Amino acid sequence: MIINIIKCAKKKIYTALARGLIAVVTGNEVRKGMVTIQAKLIFQSSEDKQEVLDLMRRWSSCARFAYNRLLEGKSRNELKRELQGIFNLNSRYVDDAIMKAKSV
Repeated sequence: MIINIIKCAKKKIYTALARGLIAVVTGNEVRKGMVTIQAKLIFQSSEDKQEVLDLMRRWSSCARFAYNRLLEGKSRNELKRELQGIFNLNSRYVDDAIMKAKSV
């Protein structure tokens, strides 16, 4: 039932975005096509839940580590290579963690 509600909500949001009825404001810019929806994750198995929790833990640790290294004066490119090895995250996740650290 929750899945059906989310599908229905997404369809309405995409329709409204396509018609230009809504836009998402982030900082000083307005973006059409990007919407954040809060939802509760329900896992089929405890293994799936543990996998997601582990990924979230590693990403959060990566962002904290990046913040501290940025304070020390390291460059984004140096950090990107280093963090991928330390936290076993792909390039996209590491880059997002660095962006998060820069924004704080």
